[in-house]
Amino acid sequence: LTCKHLEISLDEYLKYVVQRSIFGAVPAIAFLLVLRTWIDNPTWWIVLSAGVAYSAIFVLCQLFYVYRNDQLTDPLGLIRQKLEARRS
Repeated sequence: LTCKHLEISLDEYLKYVVQRSIFGAVPAIAFLLVLRTWIDNPTWWIVLSAGVAYSAIFVLCQLFYVYRNDQLTDPLGLIRQKLEARRS
């Protein structure tokens, strides 16, 4: 239904949505897997820190890989616009 509405093939849709999102999530998931092997008995502050670090890694990967040169969405362009508006 989505492909029909957007008038694109299923291959184009899967490349756009699934492939980029999976590759964008891999570094953050790898970070959690590494922490899991390094830390045997985590405390609450380690879990909290890992959650914050995971979120930061995920957001950075989404901004600089998934949405980089995106034809439909340009969050980095929006951030640049907001920063330039604050300067003036």
